[in-house]
Amino acid sequence: VWGCCLYDANCLSKTPSLSPHLTHGALSTVTDVHYYPNGADWGSDPTRDVSNSDPGKVLVLGEYGGILLVPEGHEWVTGLCHGYSTALNRDELADSFAADNAQLLAMLSSNQHPTLSAAVYTEITDVETECNGLLTYDRLYKADPLRIKESNDNLVAQASKLLQDLVDASSK
Repeated sequence: VWGCCLYDANCLSKTPSLSPHLTHGALSTVTDVHYYPNGADWGSDPTRDVSNSDPGKVLVLGEYGGILLVPEGHEWVTGLCHGYSTALNRDELADSFAADNAQLLAMLSSNQHPTLSAAVYTEITDVETECNGLLTYDRLYKADPLRIKESNDNLVAQASKLLQDLVDASSK
């Protein structure tokens, strides 16, 4: 889809959401970063450093998560699954998901990246040999859906409060 922006002067983003690093460009109005922590803090990988993002552009965390868990008998192609980090069981997957959401909330709370406007979890379901979904390709829950919902509800509530506080402060 992003390729059409090369020919459309009114397109909002001139950068592809297909690379694992920051995409900058003079024509772009969006900075897109993909981040898979592999157990590290989000700011510790220089290829994922958003501190130099242009404050005049919208910042999008175009992909985060990517946690591999392969329940036995639920692979598209046996032995070919991959992900960006690994969980050993469904509880560890839910813990990692919640930790990623907590890191995202900390990023929002720090207000170091005031143009951060979107974050996209990768991925909801496994797709062929990319087995880093919250569901398998045949739609088996890999983690307790109530724990995932609880983590998401907390993220949305806290982020909404941060936004409301900013709105309230700007109207004074």
